[in-house]
Amino acid sequence: MLPSVLPPQPAIQDDSTTAEDLTAAQGLAKVTSPSETPLFLCTLPDCFRLFPNRDRIMAHRKRDHPSLPEEIDAKDANIMTWNE
Repeated sequence: MLPSVLPPQPAIQDDSTTAEDLTAAQGLAKVTSPSETPLFLCTLPDCFRLFPNRDRIMAHRKRDHPSLPEEIDAKDANIMTWNE
């Protein structure tokens, strides 16, 4: 399970995984879709919190980002999702 906060950092290139490693791991993974795994990320600076639905992320923004201008909040700026 993913943590509720993802720290911002650059991705590191994987130089050690082989094709055999990927083939062996296929039996361990589960393919999902947006309808099965809702995910909403708050991408405001230094936040990166994860939420299971739009209502929860909007409540988070009102509680934890009260200085966010209403015109930005109304546009759903800084929300990343694959569900819509």
